[in-house]
Amino acid sequence: MGCDFYIDYNLIIYFNTGDEESILVEHSPGYWADPPYDEDDVDYKKKADAWYANHLIAKPNIIIYDNNGFLNPLCKTKYGFMIQDKLAKCNKNIGDIVKIIKTGYGYERN
Repeated sequence: MGCDFYIDYNLIIYFNTGDEESILVEHSPGYWADPPYDEDDVDYKKKADAWYANHLIAKPNIIIYDNNGFLNPLCKTKYGFMIQDKLAKCNKNIGDIVKIIKTGYGYERN
């Protein structure tokens, strides 16, 4: 069975050189539910469209690494190996990182 949309969560690594790298950490399917509005409402289409679009709005950015360290030890455990792997692939090291932000966004399935 297919899904209606996806939510992708990424880590964006910012380096002291001004470069950025991205790591996809989660690709989750989502399913539409019926909007909580009555179809007889004159503004139904407008309200329903906004309700659906709200599911796809970018999630808040969360800083997980700053000032040469992880802000939450759980993030080091959860993402440390992925980050080390990405650093090795782009020939950088942990000392080159300025900040890491976790971000998410949604998009409709084609």
